This record gives sequence, structure tokens and C-alpha cells, in this order.
Amino acid sequence: LGPSEPVPPARPENVALVPEGVAGTEPSKQYVVHVFGKHAYENGQLLRILAPLVKYKDTLQIADVAMSRMHSTTCMAVRLSMQEPTLEPLAPLKDVLFAAKCENYDMTFDDCGASAPAPAEYRANWVITLLHRPAIPPPALAAVLRCLLSIGGGITVKGMRRLSQAEYLDALQIRVGLVSREEGWTEGSLREALLQAAQQFGTDIAVQRDDMDTWGRRIVVFDMDSTLIQGEVIDELAKLAGVEEQVKAITAAAMRGEIDFAQSLRQRCALLKGHNAAELFAQVKQGIRFTPGARVLTQTLKQLGFKMAVISGGFVDVARYVRAELGLDYAFANELATDQDGKFTGETTGPLVTPERKRTLLGMIAEVEGCDVEQVVAVGDGANDIPMLTTSGLGVAFCAKPKVRETVRDFQINHHDLSMVLYLLGLSDVAAAQIRGDERRALPMSRL
Repeated sequence: LGPSEPVPPARPENVALVPEGVAGTEPSKQYVVHVFGKHAYENGQLLRILAPLVKYKDTLQIADVAMSRMHSTTCMAVRLSMQEPTLEPLAPLKDVLFAAKCENYDMTFDDCGASAPAPAEYRANWVITLLHRPAIPPPALAAVLRCLLSIGGGITVKGMRRLSQAEYLDALQIRVGLVSREEGWTEGSLREALLQAAQQFGTDIAVQRDDMDTWGRRIVVFDMDSTLIQGEVIDELAKLAGVEEQVKAITAAAMRGEIDFAQSLRQRCALLKGHNAAELFAQVKQGIRFTPGARVLTQTLKQLGFKMAVISGGFVDVARYVRAELGLDYAFANELATDQDGKFTGETTGPLVTPERKRTLLGMIAEVEGCDVEQVVAVGDGANDIPMLTTSGLGVAFCAKPKVRETVRDFQINHHDLSMVLYLLGLSDVAAAQIRGDERRALPMSRL
């Protein structure tokens, strides 16, 4: 709204206001006014449309207002409460209509009678996030809405919000409220039905409670290999040591959960025996490729004050490098033992970062930071991440192995872009870019 914009010519005066002191003695009438039209990108349009209401200040109150804009179209709804009587009860509405037409807007209104509609009382609220690159398929969105409809009127869609700035709609937030609980379904069954509805089209979906637990996250814990960075560090070390095929076979079996993690780690480390540790790690660090979206995600979280950690079944030399590169706060990983000549002995030193230790370390970080585990987000891809994913408040299976997808069904991202985690935290591309101070905030995060 622009300051001090000229008001359009008033239509001929034909209203006599109630004398001072009379207003409020009669029951009020409620009207909902709908104003919609092409936005001309001129300051003051909405001000000029609503300005005629000023002269009715003694007999009229604005009870509620909402506005949305998509591309060049603006829609606004205003609920007015007007005291009776006036010589012409619809005079304020006619004045607004006249002003709207002067701005090339259309206007309609609904007579709500003498009382305002009672606000809905929701027994529970959820936020549903749909993700699909390059675009959410219309059948996927239809399937999700059809699933909500199947509740039998118990679920109300309260709003939809686009999260990305990509050319097509690839990230959508839907807020819903439970008005009445119908027989034959539970929150778990609704969640499962929504997962099936979306995933049959390859669309990622997350269903979260719309409450303080969801929006109070303060810590994010990451796996490292195939999560923060692309590939597995042990495989890269093995390639340099000339034992790539043997190590890859063991790694793949471990990530699928087919063999014990500690046993697989010992087998792989033994194959590195006799190689110079510093030289191999230096070459691995030079070749590290961060997962798309990793820097955008961690930079945004850092600006928001999140604490971040990498907890890896890999090796601490690389984990510390990743911590420094991404500005993380904690790094935990296994340490390979070396002899006096700096060569691998084929063994590890210190406690192993096993799947259970990952869960323990997650809880320890939460305790140190004064948070509950419900405030922790965990992101991982392998079978050894399952304990921490199922313990955290929000466990995200990121481009995960089949066993992980079967176990961690509620929150999955199967698109290779870590910045999409921000959508699960309710952040849009524009909001995230503003938080980072990025002038290119009009671009989708996937292109930054």
C-alpha cells in the first residue's frame, strides 16, 4: 500500500449515518467482501479500494482480513461487522465496489447474517510437505487430496503454500486440521495412506504435527558418506590402496544390513594395512564432492542458530575436514590406527562409531545443548543410521538404501538435493535465501 494515495471519486452521497451515540444499539450484520483482479504493480491500489470504509468508522468494524497473490492476480477477503440501522445498509459495500471498479478489480460479497461464523475448533493440526523434481505430478496431488477427503469430512485443508521458486511447482506445503474424528482410522493409518498415495507417483511426502515439537527443532545431525558427501570414504581409500573391489563388496553388504557393522569395518580396515595414512587421506580430501544442496542447507541452518554435527561410521580425518568446510559444530567418526612410520596398521583405535553409538552420540549432543531428542533432526542413508533416524524427532532417510526406506517410512527424500531438508522445516527458497543474505534469492535452492 502506498502512502497518501488519492482516493477515487466517491459515488454520490446517499447515506445518512446514525447519530453519534446510537451506533452499537442494534445487532450487527456480518458481510464477507471478496476483492480480486489483476495486480497493476501500482502503489496504493488496495488502499484506494478500502479507503471509502473510513467514513463509516462509527458504524463499521473490520473483523477479519486475508490476502494472497499469485503472479499478477490478487485476491483479498474482508469480513465487515456493521451496526444497524443505516438509511442504506449496503452503502459501504457499494462504495467499495465503486472503488474496486476504478482499479479494474471485481468485488462480490456474502451476507453472513447477524453473527460471524464460529471459528473451527481443530482437534489436531498437521503440515504435509510434497516434494518432486522437476514438478509435482497432478495425479500425485489429486491422490493426496482424495486421501484427505476419504476421512469423511473430518479433515479440513486450511491452506497451501508453494515453497520453491523453480519454474514448476516442485515443493508444496499443505496445512490441514482435524475437525472431527471419524471411525475406522488413526493418525498412523492416515499417515500410511498419504505415503502410499504420493509414493506411487515417485513423490516424496512428509506428514508432521503442526505444533511446537515440529517447529522447535534446534539440532541437525548428519551421516557423512553418501549424505553430506558423495560416495564412501573407505571406497576412495581402497581405490588408492589398490583394494577397491574387495572393500566395495564389504561396504555394500554392510550398508544393506547383511553383515555386522563392526565386523565389516574390521575387514575393510585390514585391507589398508601398510599404506601411508597422511598421503591417502590428503588425496581423498582433494577429491571430496559435497552432495548438492549441502552448503546451502548448512549455511542456512547456521544463520538460524542450529547446532550441527556429523556422526559417521567413516573416518575422523575426513569428518573433521567436512566439519570445517561446512561450519559444523561436532564431528564423530572412527579413527584408523597407524604405526610409528605413519602407516595403517589395519586396525582402529578408540570406540567404534557403531549404529548404537550413533544413537548415543545424538542423545549426548542434545543433552549438551540443552535440547530434547524431539528437537533433533537426523539425516542419513545407510542401515547403520537407522537407530539415530528412529530416535530423533525428525529422521530423514536421504536417498537411502532399501532397508532404510522400509524402516524409516515417514520422512524420505529421494531427490539428490540436501537443501530439500529445509522444506521439511517449513522454509521456502526465498526465506532461506534471505536468511543467508543471498541476493539471488529468486533462484530455487537446487540451482545455487
